[in-house]
Amino acid sequence: MPRGAARSEAARAAILASVASLVDRVGYDAVTIEGIAAAAGVGKQTIYRWYPSKSAIIAEALVEGRLLGEDFTIPDTGDPVADIAAWLEHVLRFLASRNHSALLSSLIAASVDSPEIGLRISQRLGLGGPTIAERVRQATDAGELASPLSPDQIDQLIVGIIMMRALGRNPYVEGEARQLVGALLDSSTRADSRP
Repeated sequence: MPRGAARSEAARAAILASVASLVDRVGYDAVTIEGIAAAAGVGKQTIYRWYPSKSAIIAEALVEGRLLGEDFTIPDTGDPVADIAAWLEHVLRFLASRNHSALLSSLIAASVDSPEIGLRISQRLGLGGPTIAERVRQATDAGELASPLSPDQIDQLIVGIIMMRALGRNPYVEGEARQLVGALLDSSTRADSRP
C-alpha cells in the first residue's frame, strides 16, 4: 500500500475513533466537526473531503461497530419466544449499563437528521428488518406461534420498547424482558397449545 494511502487510512480510523469517543462522552449534539478534527489530529478539510456531515461520520462509525459495538444477534434455539426475550434482555441490560442509554439517545437524535443513522442503529441492534419480524414470521408459518399481531407490528412494538427505554434511562428489572415479550408472544398463543 502506498504511504499516502496508509496515512489516509490512519486518518480515517482516527476520525472514526474520535467521533465514537466524543459521542460517548458528550453526546451527539455537542460533537462538532472542529472537535472531531482536533481529537483525531487532522484538519477539518480532511474530514470534509471524506464526509459531507457529522451524521455521515456517525453512520460509518456505526457500520464499523465503533458505536453500539456489542453483538446483538438474536439467538436461535428453536424457541422464538425465549430467543427474542433473551435478545431483548441483552439489549435492555446494555442500555442500563454505564451511559449506553445516553449514547443511544444521542444516536436517536442524530437519526432525525439522517435516516441512514436510524437504519444503522437498527442493523447494529438486530432490529427492524427483517430479524425480529422474520423470526416471528417463520415461527408463525411453522405453527409455533399464533399471534393476533402481524410480525411487523411485533417488530415495531419491540423497537418502541427499546427506544422508550433509551430515552427514559430506566434501570433494568430482572425478568422484565420475558414479561414484555410474553405480553406480545405469550406461550399460550402458540398454535400447538391451542385446542
